[in-house]
Amino acid sequence: MKDLLGELGIHDRDAVADQLIMLRDGGMVTGYLGPNPAALANTLLQATRAVLDGAR
Repeated sequence: MKDLLGELGIHDRDAVADQLIMLRDGGMVTGYLGPNPAALANTLLQATRAVLDGAR
């Protein structure tokens, strides 16, 4: 993941990778327990974009 983040121009790759993994883990739990996986996918995509945009 850190190599991919480097390709995107992210400088603090360790912190951003940790944030994205945390989002993924939370998304997996919510997808398993939640009633609407499609809505979760959209929310996870928006959150990921926000993390990446904030890190640039």
